Amino acid sequence: MLLGKLGNSEHHRVNSLGFKLEKHFLVAFQIHRDVAKIVSDSFMDGLGSKMIDKALMLTRQWMQYVQIKNAVPSPTLPMWASPGFTFLQFITEPKWSNPEIMTEEQFEEFNDLVKQFEAKIILTSSNMSTPIVLKQRMTRSTSSNPSSSSLENHKRSRKENQILRLQEIEDRRHKIDLDNRQVGKVITDDNRRHFVLATDRKIVTRAPFEFVLLDEIASGTFGTVHRAMDIDSHRVIAAKVMAIRRENHKAIESEINIFRQLTHENLVKYYGVEVEDNHVIILMEYCSEGTLERICHGNMDLKMVRQYTHSLLRAVQYLHTQKIIHRDIKPANIFLDKCTVLKLGDFGSSSRLVETSTVYGEFQTTAGTPQFMAPEIYSYGEKDETTGSYSGYGRSVDIWAIGGTVVNMMTGKVPFEGQTRHQIAFAICFRKQKPIYPEISAERPDVKLFLDKCFEFNPVDRSTATDLLQTTFANVNVTDEYHIPDYQSQTSKDSYFLV
Repeated sequence: MLLGKLGNSEHHRVNSLGFKLEKHFLVAFQIHRDVAKIVSDSFMDGLGSKMIDKALMLTRQWMQYVQIKNAVPSPTLPMWASPGFTFLQFITEPKWSNPEIMTEEQFEEFNDLVKQFEAKIILTSSNMSTPIVLKQRMTRSTSSNPSSSSLENHKRSRKENQILRLQEIEDRRHKIDLDNRQVGKVITDDNRRHFVLATDRKIVTRAPFEFVLLDEIASGTFGTVHRAMDIDSHRVIAAKVMAIRRENHKAIESEINIFRQLTHENLVKYYGVEVEDNHVIILMEYCSEGTLERICHGNMDLKMVRQYTHSLLRAVQYLHTQKIIHRDIKPANIFLDKCTVLKLGDFGSSSRLVETSTVYGEFQTTAGTPQFMAPEIYSYGEKDETTGSYSGYGRSVDIWAIGGTVVNMMTGKVPFEGQTRHQIAFAICFRKQKPIYPEISAERPDVKLFLDKCFEFNPVDRSTATDLLQTTFANVNVTDEYHIPDYQSQTSKDSYFLV
């Protein structure tokens, strides 16, 4: 493939351009179909030939893209090719393919384009039915004025053949999916099944609904996040696109297996996953108000801080009861939906515990963001003088990160701002230095007490999420949490607050 010869950055640019082109084609196909549906027979003489010209031009451009994309043929119709397939079915209906509207040259060109499309997309001709375009065409007069019973029977039988062919395609696609599922190559969205990435890149895993990627809204070392449209239910969702590499194979599996098992009002919702070629797309809830980081500019209303802290603690309490530690809690991984309800997300660093009551835990690997990491992550826990091994860390690291998030909300600064990873490690592990508390903690004992409980250096003494929910600071009435906070009362002049 052409993309396989490109570098990572060039591959990303080409991939991004491909997503945008597919989005524009989808819109163009839909507009043409919508206009065509309202053109009645009385207007066909004036508009019919123009509509066919536009459709043919659009189909030529689509086939140019299909040729350039040079995708590996598949026994099932790829999601990106579905809009083109649907459009070709529509434009070859008798209303448009009759000789009074579509010339013989145009008909033959459409037929050739469909054959090219099937040859480029479908794995083998034996896996799919014959081409979509029909070899016989009726005139508009006979199709709109069925005076002859033989012509009517011919029209009806042709339509029945179309339906039978489409049904045959769907039956074969369904059988292939079932066969692959039996040998463990196709992953379903049944949460009881363990998600495993197939080593065979020809195996395609479909999302539980049709979707189209829209604009890119975030990017990082993990990949990119796009706004997307769930075509089936007409809702906006988010899609996290990640390239599958040898070094992140297990991490992707772990993230999906954790994410798909979680259900809580303060966690980002999981909708499904799609795997095709060398990419995984995780489909999830779209939080239109962005991240908590975007409103952490200092002087945040104390009531808002307490409500968000309460919601965050409830999310972490749920995770810990599911034996999961997040390991990367920070404002950038906390999202706000259209009602500004807090949603904890991004489970790329999360891990599942084996033991039920771990405080130190089973983990001895570094994970997270340095400014929000607990001391035991840096030190791998306490060292056993007898065995020389380290105790590792567990759930309590999330509590330290919650304290750092509260500091960020109240001061507008991350803990240990401006310091390197090594400076932070020295400060908290050797000098036993806590993050700088907000000024209001000198006047509000509840604020200081809450932060003290979060920033205990000994993980055994650090409070749990359940304990913190009972503190004066976090034990708030959140019945009005679903209101829209008055962002304009904040000191930041960021245009985000004016949306």
